[in-house]
Amino acid sequence: MGGNKQKTGRNTRAVEGTNDAAFQSKCSTAALGYVEDPQLLSLVKKPARRAPIINRGYYIRAKALDTFLSFALAKHNRERPLQILALGAGFDMAYFRLRAQGQLPPGTTYFEVDLPDVVRNKMLLLEMTDHLKDVSPDHEPYMPGDDATAALRHTLQRHKAKKAAYAAHATAGNGKGAGQQTQPSAAEGNVKAATTTAPLASALTPEELWGNGLLLQSYRLVGVDLRDLHLVEQRLLAAGLKRDVPCVIVSECVLTYVPPKHSDPLLRWAASFFVDSVIADYEQVFPHDAFGTVMQRHFSNIGSPLRCVNAFPTPTAQVERLQRLGWTHAVAPTMWAFYNTMLASTERARVAAIEPFDEFEEWHEKAHHYTISIAGKGAFADIPRAFCTEHLNGPPLEPSYVTRCPITITTPPPAPPSSSPPSPPPALPVPADDTSRYSHCSAEHAGTIFVFGGIGNCAHRRLNTTAVIQGHTVTPLSSPSSSSSSSSSSSSSSCSGVTPPARVHAQMCVCNASHLVLFGGRSSPVRPLNDIHIARIPSPSSPSSLVWLPGRVSPSSSPSSSSSPPPVWRHAMVSVAPHRLLVLGGRTADGVLHDVYELLVPHLDPAHLSSGGGSGGNAGGDEHDSCATPKSTKQQQQQQQREAPPVPGTSATATATGSVEDVGGFVWRRHDVQHVNRFAHAACTIESNAGSSAVAVYGGLDAKETALSSFVFLTTTIVTDDDDDDNDGAVGDASPLKITSEEIEFDPPLPPRFGHKMAWCAAWQCIVVAGGCGPAPLKPHERILIIRPSARTWQYTAPAIITSAPMSLSPPSSPPSSQQQQQQHAWWYQQSLMLNHTLHCTADGELVIVMGGGNCFSFGTHFDRRVLRFRLSDIFSTSPSSFHPSRHFVQGFDPLRVSAAQFKRGIVGRRLPALFPTCTFGAASEWTPEALAAACGGMEASAHVTTHSHLNFLTRNFRFEVMSMPDLIQRVFNSSSSSSSPSKPKELLYLRSMGKNFRKDVADISVTHPQLFQQFELPPCFPPEILGDAKFSTALRLSSAGVQLWTHYDIMDNVLFNIVGRKRVLLFPPSQVDNLYVQGSTSAVVDVECPDYSAFPRFRTALHHAIEVVLEPGDALFMPAMWFHNVRALTPCVSINAFFRHLPAERYQRKDLYGNKDLPEACRAMAKVDAALKAMEAMEGDYRDFYLRKLRAMINVHLDAACTRRNGGDGDDDNDDGDDGDDGDSDKDDGVKKD
Repeated sequence: MGGNKQKTGRNTRAVEGTNDAAFQSKCSTAALGYVEDPQLLSLVKKPARRAPIINRGYYIRAKALDTFLSFALAKHNRERPLQILALGAGFDMAYFRLRAQGQLPPGTTYFEVDLPDVVRNKMLLLEMTDHLKDVSPDHEPYMPGDDATAALRHTLQRHKAKKAAYAAHATAGNGKGAGQQTQPSAAEGNVKAATTTAPLASALTPEELWGNGLLLQSYRLVGVDLRDLHLVEQRLLAAGLKRDVPCVIVSECVLTYVPPKHSDPLLRWAASFFVDSVIADYEQVFPHDAFGTVMQRHFSNIGSPLRCVNAFPTPTAQVERLQRLGWTHAVAPTMWAFYNTMLASTERARVAAIEPFDEFEEWHEKAHHYTISIAGKGAFADIPRAFCTEHLNGPPLEPSYVTRCPITITTPPPAPPSSSPPSPPPALPVPADDTSRYSHCSAEHAGTIFVFGGIGNCAHRRLNTTAVIQGHTVTPLSSPSSSSSSSSSSSSSSCSGVTPPARVHAQMCVCNASHLVLFGGRSSPVRPLNDIHIARIPSPSSPSSLVWLPGRVSPSSSPSSSSSPPPVWRHAMVSVAPHRLLVLGGRTADGVLHDVYELLVPHLDPAHLSSGGGSGGNAGGDEHDSCATPKSTKQQQQQQQREAPPVPGTSATATATGSVEDVGGFVWRRHDVQHVNRFAHAACTIESNAGSSAVAVYGGLDAKETALSSFVFLTTTIVTDDDDDDNDGAVGDASPLKITSEEIEFDPPLPPRFGHKMAWCAAWQCIVVAGGCGPAPLKPHERILIIRPSARTWQYTAPAIITSAPMSLSPPSSPPSSQQQQQQHAWWYQQSLMLNHTLHCTADGELVIVMGGGNCFSFGTHFDRRVLRFRLSDIFSTSPSSFHPSRHFVQGFDPLRVSAAQFKRGIVGRRLPALFPTCTFGAASEWTPEALAAACGGMEASAHVTTHSHLNFLTRNFRFEVMSMPDLIQRVFNSSSSSSSPSKPKELLYLRSMGKNFRKDVADISVTHPQLFQQFELPPCFPPEILGDAKFSTALRLSSAGVQLWTHYDIMDNVLFNIVGRKRVLLFPPSQVDNLYVQGSTSAVVDVECPDYSAFPRFRTALHHAIEVVLEPGDALFMPAMWFHNVRALTPCVSINAFFRHLPAERYQRKDLYGNKDLPEACRAMAKVDAALKAMEAMEGDYRDFYLRKLRAMINVHLDAACTRRNGGDGDDDNDDGDDGDDGDSDKDDGVKKD
């Protein structure tokens, strides 16, 4: 008991410390001019200056809360009195600021509540200022009522007596000293008896009565622990808080430190105590991603762990919590929503100009991890919605477009623990080596990746070190000083010459397949760079030796077109021709770089860069490297001149000893090009040859820090006509370059993104985009985006099978493959920021994402200490629709950000499939074969048993077999490991559960498998009625690996909850019914992966519109009625189907056990058509053909009218591929490039 008291005391002191840190940050924000708060600044003599991202974070926090208070005060009837209650107010001076600004309505009483020690310290600060010396009626002493004071005094005396009894008992018998526990039952009984029989404690001092507080007419400061709800209510009642007076409640980062067992009753009390009230609660959300993990670890390390964020991890959970506790309406916008929708552009420009700021990705993450939950009741019930309508008209719910691909994650040692990853996971060690850096630059050549600069090492400083990544091996290149002092280093692993200064946000390119060119970046927040450095790519025999030398710019013969770019960072740089690089956009000291700069790289003597010289650069700003370089030989110079004559003006400056100091001959040219004025964007070269090239530019931020979604094509052409007027800028044999730009539109539009990287994959003719920031923090399935410029389509790609190989300083002996390690690497992927990284596509088609990370506000630094590798062939090789990109992709929604109401209104109403990845299904999410067998007990089931992987409903190539559920489960999960032979084919099983009376009842697992149904929890993004009033049936499905069901459609909407295993779902829109050869509700095309086009020619057209998605454990797929679907189990699978009605119940057939019987009116109409067709068969041939065509024309008229109504006036069916579709021509010229 004593130990618990001590632990509580330590936690209380730690929470008090968070007030001190917040106070310093608020003072820094006010002192710099982010906010106007002279009352706060009057409490300190010299405010400490915090980092820019912290200042901006506290600015938007103050701005959001002030805006809420102003809005609530404006909605209040000023003829009525008002109460404002600030919970955990700390050293906040809102009362004095609002009073000085004249915003407080007449008769307003301002209450502040905080811990008694914090209140005492605030009183000391106030007494040193003039704020309480104002002689006015507002600051006259308040005399509380006798009854309320007596009740409070009695409560406090009981508390005091109980505390004394505990102290006396702790030092009593059994030789136990203070702070030690006795038997709990005996202790509680003794204390209770002592408290009951002891007389009341002596008279209380005013400090004890009011918790060191102060009671004035308009301002009442009360000290009390919010965990003691009874005492909170007693003190506030005694201080004059009234139930019938409207109250505005503010809680600023307070309840997050109070466990739900205490904070929930407090919120419930606030909702029930007042007749009219509104609350604004500011606290953290999203605790389980990389930023959230660092955030949680920080607060745990300082002794004040976040108590509520795991229980209410999302804005939706915050809203549901408040509504559950008695508030009528609630909203919970994030700070990112405030910053992007509340602030005027002039205000954002003012904030951006206050101090240098360059942490845009980290700011995006921080702003998304804080929310202000606003809830109201009574006369204030509509304030939350009205506030959002006026200030937060954000974008509507937008889908993601998802497919999946395997990803290999390369991670540094030490190896992960064998147990499954804990939640929240422990901190990963960050060794001080070159596997940990972000904001670096890198370049790839022949599978080798060269990495330079960035922020890294445990010291969190800018680097000027280079590392080489080959396969799963990373090799830090040592400087001469370190190699001489380390016996483990060798001459083949070194970096010499004039090392470039440490920097971040620079760019490095491979030029002419022989050199690395480094340009730009910044060495400090106020020191951008525009210097050039060059290194020759080492030979395969010595891949880890680099010689860096600075580049010297030579004047052009046309000064009007030749000018060096200003110092720039966050730019893009691409190679467009041999010895030609383009610098696109970027951030400068004056804003955003508007022009495109062409850099002509001289032809270089190999001897200049085979060994370096001169003085080294600043290693992390602390050390210098130097080495001597021998003279180049005459034979090497002659050989280089024969291979490539140098550009006039090229030179290499040498010292008296022969060491090379720099390389001359670089020439800049400026081009006026539209659409590239942006920064934090990405660019890549798509096509490049001797005369022309194409460059793609996507995303970024504009000068107003607005995220862009525009996609720009640049076409560059080398002008060779000597008579061309633009040829004046030629330098020797370097002809001028003509650049044109075009902005490309996509359907659907590309999402806004910045801080990302992208690379061109020539083999698949597509661009791969990785990481960055979107309208919200990118979920794992949104981080990798594939763009097909020729087809103007795009899709997200999520990881499916995650394997691993350790990153080490030596090649791995054998890559680990245990299931536990794969789970750990899956967790690592979830925990990566994928910010400030780099991306490359190797010649053999492998995509490599290199490192990354960021500074997580004031909480610490996160390093993505891994290299991710994947291939597009893993996406498209098994996809039958991949070679025909269309506008249709499965739409993915974050289940944590979709409410049940949004599902009904915005998703079901769209009539398109929707994917909800990474859902939780309660205890069912932990199902194993053993757990399933134990839960099913002695139940029996009738399963499909076959040796054919393609189940055919029309030919019935399977048999039914009744067996026990444990036997079925064992056979399903063992079938994947069993062997087969021609004489004994592999046995495959499939179960679709039936009703209790399979001839009369629909499937209902709550009746047939109640133990399993009780363990299944419906994710909150789905409305409960799909398992209630709107439910048609629920079916349990078990499948052996390899089982493929027949393609069919259902009349009911349904959600497929994939719980165990992986399965591929191929979806066909209803418009393809005439291309699927339907018999009843089933397609006659059995093998959709290798179809017989001679028998089913129109299936080519259907396949062109197919949508494929691979479901992982935890995924839920919504499939609207009449969407055909074909499902193959890739591994042993367990899933649950929920079929539900979206039409009135009377619209469906009464005797429908499977949800696939057509609507009654459709059956009657088709029966009449069938009768008409039979009547026409009796006609003569030419008459029969004529009237059949006329009947088809009549149907087409109605079909065209229906398409016109559906498309809002556009009569074209977007799924129609021409005339009748009976020729199956999917290769017509439709503007889509075929792979």
